Amino acid sequence: MVHKMNTDKIITVIKTELRKNKITYKQVATRLRMTEAGVKKLLTKDDISLKKLESICDLMNMPLVDVLKSAENENVDAVQFNDKQVQYFLIRPHFFHFFMKLAYEQKTPIEIQNEFRLTSKSISMYLKKLEELNLIRRHPHDHNQIVGGIPLALITKGTELENFKFDITLKLLNELKQNSDPTLKGAGFYLSSEQREIFTSKVESTIIEFSALSRANRKKSAKSNFADCTFMSFVANSSMFSQVIEL
Repeated sequence: MVHKMNTDKIITVIKTELRKNKITYKQVATRLRMTEAGVKKLLTKDDISLKKLESICDLMNMPLVDVLKSAENENVDAVQFNDKQVQYFLIRPHFFHFFMKLAYEQKTPIEIQNEFRLTSKSISMYLKKLEELNLIRRHPHDHNQIVGGIPLALITKGTELENFKFDITLKLLNELKQNSDPTLKGAGFYLSSEQREIFTSKVESTIIEFSALSRANRKKSAKSNFADCTFMSFVANSSMFSQVIEL
């Protein structure tokens, strides 16, 4: 398993580009309507907002998509499984779901056990196999460490695991369809390849921003105001409205 891109790497790219372009923190502060001290603090955190990020990119005269690409090339903080792990998950997809509950949703084994009404033996078998796959490390007192750290995103593109996302999406869509109050939003665009790339990058940066926020929320002791929710997105090379027939 390898990790790819996080907010910290985006900030690292920004700092590098600011130095290359000889742009001072004072200039950034003026653009963001902040104090210079506030900018220095902002660029030491890992939760910079998309709005501030876009403003800094404008100041550097560097498209946001280029910043995201540079950060992505640093290969940090999004999980991508190796061939052995992929093949195991393909045969036993329940282990994939268990690992994503453990790593991405940051659920404890006890929470997963209670959610799915599993036996302690089953939990032990899951954890043992995930450790053999070098996905987790088990420690005394039921403490488990995710190898490489908590992921902000999952990369399945180019692997057979990509079908898992389609299966999950279809299941979620069916649940929404059966719901008495469905929430489903979509839009059709007419874009150039460059505009489409910018759109996709903005969606990805928003996902990263809120994934970091979600990760912080999961660490809070008071969780009564929070609940699990899912976001899925796709971009297809076709119109949304294609079922027009001859009358």
